[in-house]
Amino acid sequence: VPSSEAGGEPLTDDALRGRTLAVDLSIWIVEARSSTALARQHAHPHLFLALSRALFLMRRGVELVFVLEGDRSPLTRVPARVRCPASQFEQWTSECRQVLEALGLPCVRADAEAEATCAAMSSLALVDGVITSDADAFLYGARAVIKGFSISEMKRGAARIFRAGLLHHAFAADTPDLVHRRLIAFALLVGSDLGVGVHGLGAAKALRFLRCVPSSEAGGEPLTDDALRGRTLAVDLSIWIVEARSSTALARQHAHPH
Repeated sequence: VPSSEAGGEPLTDDALRGRTLAVDLSIWIVEARSSTALARQHAHPHLFLALSRALFLMRRGVELVFVLEGDRSPLTRVPARVRCPASQFEQWTSECRQVLEALGLPCVRADAEAEATCAAMSSLALVDGVITSDADAFLYGARAVIKGFSISEMKRGAARIFRAGLLHHAFAADTPDLVHRRLIAFALLVGSDLGVGVHGLGAAKALRFLRCVPSSEAGGEPLTDDALRGRTLAVDLSIWIVEARSSTALARQHAHPH
């Protein structure tokens, strides 16, 4: 993978100016509540971090939309990261929301995972990028993801922006749809928040395998009713679950899209 793609692009003030970004608020809360330095300096570290970062970005002309973890999220990983009950994490989220809305910043509640809603905004071009440390955002269709964001990282030039459109070389894919499908397959092979992956299979081997798999554009036969009739098929159920949970259309129509 070329270094410019593997390491993303530097996130500069010029790259931020005039942009609209969706923020996975839960990530900021986790970072704040797990920082011993912030805990020593501030009685409410989650409020300090959310406020200081929001003001930092607003001064650079960035429009912000904050996305809160949804009530229907099946994952308990967020509270677990800071070793607190879900009710405590929800209280911190509510406190941050009050402060952010007092600044006039919109806060929306996701149906399920916050990064999925952020990614949906990105895929629909409602925002220019997503701030999250959760790379699963790419699986949900995000076009640009900002990782490692903090004020100190910005000042020393370490924050990076990763673009899905630059992944076509890594996955030997020539269309955005094929890149997305191979991203999902890659996550299923090596593991993510949605699954543990294949034991002993690393990223390099998974990439080599996916590059060897021909795309539908390169070959294969049309799948017809006649070709299906009377056949016995094995179904990888995890693929269907990922497709269902990453579909914004299904999420709007069904409480349990999977």
